[in-house]
Amino acid sequence: MGQRTSSAITKQPQLQAITLFEYLQQKYPGKYGQSIVRTLQRRVQQWKATSGPAQSVMFELEHQPGVMGLSDFTKLKQVQVTIGGQPFEHLLYHYRLAYSGWQYVQVIQGGESFVALAEGLQNALAASGVVHKNIAAIVLVPPTVTWVNAPMKI
Repeated sequence: MGQRTSSAITKQPQLQAITLFEYLQQKYPGKYGQSIVRTLQRRVQQWKATSGPAQSVMFELEHQPGVMGLSDFTKLKQVQVTIGGQPFEHLLYHYRLAYSGWQYVQVIQGGESFVALAEGLQNALAASGVVHKNIAAIVLVPPTVTWVNAPMKI
């Protein structure tokens, strides 16, 4: 790209080639004709790919049926549950099938524990009627986070 266009696009990398072309036509009337539009588009595209700002990268996840379920405990922060006017302290065990989005929720008293996880998972699997190849859970062991990804034997 020429010095005129490269300085403009360096200052404002979101500019499109057609905007630069219109700028050049206004700044230098009669000097730049329609014949350079495609060349300018290619050069702007090449500059953005090699020298432009970093692009965000997104990898789409493709879930397969019966492969993965996700499990976690959660606390409803904006909802106050009371029984007989007294606050009911509890957590929710939440289980979700990655492919279909089917969900299971169970009320847990007593906090996060292996027993609560095992009971919630067992009930969720029974309710779903599905056998999974892998089960992923986050086990919080202060101050680290440990991933458990255990294959199930049937």
